[in-house]
Amino acid sequence: MKSELTTAFQQDASPGGMKLLIEVGKVSKECYDLPVDYDSRDDYKALGRTGYITLESVGDHIWSAALTDSGQRARSGEPYNHVQKTTCDSWIVSLPLSVFSTIDVTGILEDGPHAKANAEARWKLTALGLALKRYFGPQLVESKSLTPAWRASQVKDGIKLVLGEDIMDMPDRADGYTTYVTAEYDKYDDGWKRR
Repeated sequence: MKSELTTAFQQDASPGGMKLLIEVGKVSKECYDLPVDYDSRDDYKALGRTGYITLESVGDHIWSAALTDSGQRARSGEPYNHVQKTTCDSWIVSLPLSVFSTIDVTGILEDGPHAKANAEARWKLTALGLALKRYFGPQLVESKSLTPAWRASQVKDGIKLVLGEDIMDMPDRADGYTTYVTAEYDKYDDGWKRR
């Protein structure tokens, strides 16, 4: 079962991997009809401090956001969700803050042809995750994001960035974190298969 769990985690980082989604290109508050003033766009300011993005004013509340070479190397997948409007020509890019490292199965409960496996998945911070963690330091401020889940927000020099709680709750010198998962399996003629 351990190899099946490992494969599942390597194929889909969503059970614990963290990423930051940002817009690149010509961006303004018109892009996604958000009530956001891009003059104070916090994620761009924070990424600019870590060397992953550049931001240049091209008009009143209109910006040109571009990934640096470091940002291009850090990017996961291709840009997507192209939006083109009068003051907007942007794409979304995904910048991983952590990547899957290893998994340890801590317990298996079999019940005939069914089984549940408990596991600890370990995640390693990417260079961007480490840079943001170093930049924001240990002070934690909780806030609600646009999603219903509680997230951890860090504030420094007037910049606030929403990061995953696992990253912000780590000890200062840690470079990774652990998530806990329960996976269900069914037994077939050719072995155990994840539900």
